[in-house]
Amino acid sequence: MRKNFCLPKLFVVLALILVFSVLGGANSFAVLPAETIGEDEFLFIHTHTYTEGIGDVGEYKVIDSPTYFYWADQRKLTSYDEVPGYNAKIKVIVGSERRIAGTAGIGSASELAVYDTLTVKDKFSIDYDLSVNFYMNNEWRKVKLGDTWTQTVESAPETGNGKIRTTYTITNFGIHKKSDIIAPGITTPTPQPTPTPKPSPKNYSISGYLSSESLQLAQDCHDNFKIEIQGLGLSALTDKSGYFKIDSIPETSSPGSLYLVTISKAGYLKRSLLTQLSENIEIGSPLQPIPMIPGDINTDSVINMSDIVLLAKSFNTIPSDVGFNSAADFNYDKVINMGDVVIIAKNFNATSADYVNPTITGINNIKLYKDDYTAIILREGQGLTWDYSISNENVIKFQLKQTGTLQYSEGLPGSTWSFKAINEGTATITFTSSAGKVQKYNITVTDDKYDITVKKDETFDIPLREGGIASTKWDYVIGDENIVKLESKNVIYRGIDFADIKWTFKGISKGTTSITFTTNRGDTITFPITVT
Repeated sequence: MRKNFCLPKLFVVLALILVFSVLGGANSFAVLPAETIGEDEFLFIHTHTYTEGIGDVGEYKVIDSPTYFYWADQRKLTSYDEVPGYNAKIKVIVGSERRIAGTAGIGSASELAVYDTLTVKDKFSIDYDLSVNFYMNNEWRKVKLGDTWTQTVESAPETGNGKIRTTYTITNFGIHKKSDIIAPGITTPTPQPTPTPKPSPKNYSISGYLSSESLQLAQDCHDNFKIEIQGLGLSALTDKSGYFKIDSIPETSSPGSLYLVTISKAGYLKRSLLTQLSENIEIGSPLQPIPMIPGDINTDSVINMSDIVLLAKSFNTIPSDVGFNSAADFNYDKVINMGDVVIIAKNFNATSADYVNPTITGINNIKLYKDDYTAIILREGQGLTWDYSISNENVIKFQLKQTGTLQYSEGLPGSTWSFKAINEGTATITFTSSAGKVQKYNITVTDDKYDITVKKDETFDIPLREGGIASTKWDYVIGDENIVKLESKNVIYRGIDFADIKWTFKGISKGTTSITFTTNRGDTITFPITVT
């Protein structure tokens, strides 16, 4: 009887030994009941590889193929391409993202892979408690439900004497409903799908310098030229130096759309120009302002006998006289005399069509810390070339130029120039193309990343990024609110899956304090503040 009784126990013990040996002896395999992940559910795993080049690491690469975004706060997975292999039996979705930066290159790429099994040899397995065993950087990594694993390693490049710093990340985002997937070709049982969030429109500025060609003697009298963007109701007047700036102009909606910008002032030929707006631009400069032609008293876009008649009617008058016409005082000497006659005679028969199109310069402002790198990518090839100049090579220095793999819509390859910030200060990198286009990059380099010094009653901004794959949120604590207080918090740019947030603070009394920002993941940044 005992032998018959013990035999089933022996089988049970052997079975348990077999199960535990499999579970404990091979990280690449685990057992999980299928019912743990429902038919309308999937487990989402996100992996991220961030590669940063430091110094000379050889070829500079450009990648640009992000295919999906994950909204961690909403638990929504959005793909802009069809997800290969997706079907109703899917149990696991793995998102893989790669980013490169520094001297290694620039850009990002991502893709989704789907699986209808809970174990994939040499890739991943799912444990009973929904922990993930994932093979990354030549080893198995265990990531519990809701946790993130990360590792940073440094290596030598194949060529060059710099170093490559790579950070590997695995995040186990857990169980999701299949209705949380938004992608072409995927239908969900949700009767009213959540619409894909759209990025906020980008706004840019147009600035520049104007001058009257008649003001060889009069200085600082270039004011009150009106610059207007037709159809938007946006305008500005020049100051005495001829400078103007119009902010908050929406980006042109498509490559073929243009803004009509008009420049006018009583006594001058009206000037018009068409421009796209996909960046901040400058028209003219302090050394080469855009000239405006005087003589058009009746503003009919031509200087002719009609204007001569109007000048004659106010000849020899001064501002206190009834017949004085300020539009005919071209040289700003407060009297209509032969000086103005000479100017109108010089420009006689000129029309608005005689204006030469000005050079439009793209303006980019870049803030760097000492030893940081920045990459400037411009279209180049098939006869189009760029030359650059640096106004202050003690602040920023050229490192290398590479032709990347990114192809522009016109079929021309993009070249990338890499620069390194070497000292505190300001500098301008000016690129001029063989076609006459100009791009300016205003560089500001600071040494201390976090110290802030302001005067009493002065405001200062702290910009940080929220959102992204980890759904980052920032909170702050002020050490002494008698010294600094919060003025406002605003979104300055909203991307597909992130937002750039600007906190504006004000120094209210002299002293020292600090502002500590902490993320929902426990990361902290402390800004020492001095109010003078």
